[in-house]
Amino acid sequence: MKSPEVCIDIWDRVNDVYFENNSYDEVIEIFRVGADEKCKSTGFYFLKLGWLAVLNSDFELGLNSFDQGIALKSGYVKQLKLAKADYYFQLGAKQEGEQQKIYLIKSEAEYKKLIENIPNFYDAYNKFTGLLLVLGKYEQVIQYGKLALEGGEYEFSYRNLTISYQKLNQYMSAITSMKKAFSLNKDIFGDTDFMLATALSYSSLGKFEHSLKVLQKLVELKPKAINEDDFQNVAKYIRNEVQKKETKK
Repeated sequence: MKSPEVCIDIWDRVNDVYFENNSYDEVIEIFRVGADEKCKSTGFYFLKLGWLAVLNSDFELGLNSFDQGIALKSGYVKQLKLAKADYYFQLGAKQEGEQQKIYLIKSEAEYKKLIENIPNFYDAYNKFTGLLLVLGKYEQVIQYGKLALEGGEYEFSYRNLTISYQKLNQYMSAITSMKKAFSLNKDIFGDTDFMLATALSYSSLGKFEHSLKVLQKLVELKPKAINEDDFQNVAKYIRNEVQKKETKK
């Protein structure tokens, strides 16, 4: 996202300071104090301030910034509304139980309102798939993932489609989406949920050698994955399936 001319200098400074110190507290202070009134009158300013605050776990400042930017109606409005929807999702991910449910429902409501009011907002479709996946609404992940892909090649949508297709027993579609995601970002093979869905899809298609190689690749890229319960359960399931196949011979 290109910064408006009135914010270029201060935003460049913020980036330089962050790369030097990795301190969100410092860059937020620099941004708030260093931005002039022209920059502060843009939606860009509040969008970036909001996300810096969220990354710094200052959720109150984050939400207030997004709301202020939206109220300004001075550019970046749809990005601010998208940020607000994702804000509730990120906040919900940090909660548990009923509190988590409340924030995820708020996020879903914000996404739906945004999508209804701004058709063909492909970035919103793409990010919405992440929330829908967490909610277990796999059919809707596929619906909005396909819509997102009408606007471009989104690795995140392909990733979520892979998992959702596997959950819905559509294994060939899962493998196709997996290959698309991998073509866009080879580092995705370090994503545990994505790789376990891929391994299970290959296993369900009887391609056990492929499924075991997928698990091996995951461990190579993310050694700690081997100690996770989900990994152990999937590995055990695939080993049992291989054993059943060998017994039938």
